[in-house]
Amino acid sequence: MAVETEVKMMMAKAEELLKVAKYLYEGGFYESVANRVYYSEFTAVSALLHSVGLEAKTHKGTHSHFSESFFKNGKIYKAFIGFIF
Repeated sequence: MAVETEVKMMMAKAEELLKVAKYLYEGGFYESVANRVYYSEFTAVSALLHSVGLEAKTHKGTHSHFSESFFKNGKIYKAFIGFIF
């Protein structure tokens, strides 16, 4: 499968997780909302890494690849790290 197709599928999953988070929020399931939002973000970051040819087998690896590839070289401002992880 082409990378572009895989990335689109991953982003669709991330969007679905956000929709589920909204549904849970409306139902008052706030702890579950945090979980779904986190995994939505994680899936989106994984898609970004995949789009540039990087893969990680663990959460820690994903964090490391993201930091190395996007923060340390200035592609994403470090001020945003608190919003992402």
